[in-house]
Amino acid sequence: MRSPPLLGPTALTDAPLRARRRPFAWACTLACAVFGTASVAGAQPVGPAPERPTSATATDPAAVPPYQPPPMAVAPLPVREPPAAHAPQLPAGALSVGGAADPEPTRGQNNVHGLGFSASYSSGSGFTYRRYFGDTAVQFAGLAVIQNRGDDAWILAGIGATQYLLVWHQPNSRGLLPAVTALRLTGGTSVFHDATSTQNFVPVKEACAEPFDLVACPVDAVPTTTKRTMANLGVGIGFEFGGVMRSGFSLSLDLLLTAAFKLTATDSRRGLAFIYPLPQMALIYNW
Repeated sequence: MRSPPLLGPTALTDAPLRARRRPFAWACTLACAVFGTASVAGAQPVGPAPERPTSATATDPAAVPPYQPPPMAVAPLPVREPPAAHAPQLPAGALSVGGAADPEPTRGQNNVHGLGFSASYSSGSGFTYRRYFGDTAVQFAGLAVIQNRGDDAWILAGIGATQYLLVWHQPNSRGLLPAVTALRLTGGTSVFHDATSTQNFVPVKEACAEPFDLVACPVDAVPTTTKRTMANLGVGIGFEFGGVMRSGFSLSLDLLLTAAFKLTATDSRRGLAFIYPLPQMALIYNW
């Protein structure tokens, strides 16, 4: 048998120290256990635990829902206009009022005002103002030359109307050919007044044998004014080139059947004087 170890003087002195260390060690161990449990509890979610699949669910394939893929985003299809299969083939050079091509040449006057000069026996000559109302235009023209306080006068003033029938547009025109040509129906009326003064020598003495002898038979100059007034009326057809569909200068050439009527009895005759086809022209700036 072994004999119990001998306790030396150090063992006797360390016994009270070991007895003091045991409560401190137990306190540290208990504190670590408490803090460790709190940290683990804070990390786990609070609430009921998720249900675990039972054996019936795991073994029965009918109980498991089939897999459904997420829906895919489909891009919208582009909207296309239906083909104009019923639209007729359009000839080159035919334009409408708005600028779109039409099967036939159509009207296309887009200006509002016009200012220029015209020469016409039917609708007046001189300074001209033209007002457009779509494809219809009204024109005012006049020119007056007055001298000797009205004894010598030449006045021609009139009004005319124009209807645009067809307009052709040729964008590929070259040289002096105009890009726009318009066919129009025109007519007008005007008044022409002509006054001419002359000097007539009348002898002072009625029974004068030698009227040309101013000494023996003096004469007196008596002014005489000859007046003539006529009214004109004409209608015809013509063309206009240039600034028809847009701003710019335009040149019109027309042929009108003109009738002239005398309003003063110059040769003791009044009424119809003549009926002639007379031309007219105008140079207008349109805008």
